[in-house]
Amino acid sequence: MKRLLFIVNPISGGRDKGKFVEYVKYAFDSPDYECEMKFTEGVHHGYELANSAKDSGDYDMLVAVGGDGSINDVVNAIVGSEIELGIVPMGSGNGLARHMDIPMDYHKSVEIILNGKVNKIDTFSITSEQCKKPILATSLVGVGFDAHVAKKFAESTVRGFQTYAKIVVEDYVSYNPQTYKIIADNVKITTQALFIAVANSDRFGYNAVIAPDASISDGIIDVSIVKKIPLYSILHFAYQLFTRSILNSEYVDCVKAKEIKILDNVDEWVNVDGEPYKLGKDLSIIVNPNSLKVIR
Repeated sequence: MKRLLFIVNPISGGRDKGKFVEYVKYAFDSPDYECEMKFTEGVHHGYELANSAKDSGDYDMLVAVGGDGSINDVVNAIVGSEIELGIVPMGSGNGLARHMDIPMDYHKSVEIILNGKVNKIDTFSITSEQCKKPILATSLVGVGFDAHVAKKFAESTVRGFQTYAKIVVEDYVSYNPQTYKIIADNVKITTQALFIAVANSDRFGYNAVIAPDASISDGIIDVSIVKKIPLYSILHFAYQLFTRSILNSEYVDCVKAKEIKILDNVDEWVNVDGEPYKLGKDLSIIVNPNSLKVIR
């Protein structure tokens, strides 16, 4: 018998989860499965639920039901263990699920949990002077304008792409690029950037592909350094972002490494899988190869 715990974010993506709950009861009505469902009640409560589940030894798989932030909470609890991760994407952007070709339709993503195979994927560990215990990421880590938008999006009471786009449009002109020092393995780079995306998966949510060559299982970090784009080039840049051609942009530089340090992050905020964290000015990010078991 396989024992599963579904950890459900009831407000993710602004979607009602009632029909999903009923479908899970129907889909797993079998002596081969023992299912339980718990709902998060606040920020990072998913981590607490997942950590307790791991410590109990009662479960073979934890299923994150929500967006990238909900997945991140579960991952931070179970990474490096034998517990498998299932994903039902019901968030706003769902970047990791889209990268892994997990369907947005919960009927189909539940089918993957029932019949999919276990794959090992990489994770990132993030530390700083303010954060000695590593925070893990599975999809993207961003500083600069990316983190600024993530912070304002998290503070909004309305979720979804329209809210995200509204923040970008309203704040883009007034946001000033910063000068960063980057150490990629042993290579030192000083550059001015609107934002820096440190990628495990290839995209933000909503299929905006910021690192087309990124792989979640190659043991490599892909870094996209994005300069501020003139207003007259914004539409063309957006086209490149949504057509996987961002590497052709004159405003993007890419670096690959196994360890990245980002220094002088004046804002101190960091976007970790869609959730804002205040981690300080200097960050260290390393890849943890094959550290997470995922059903896909």
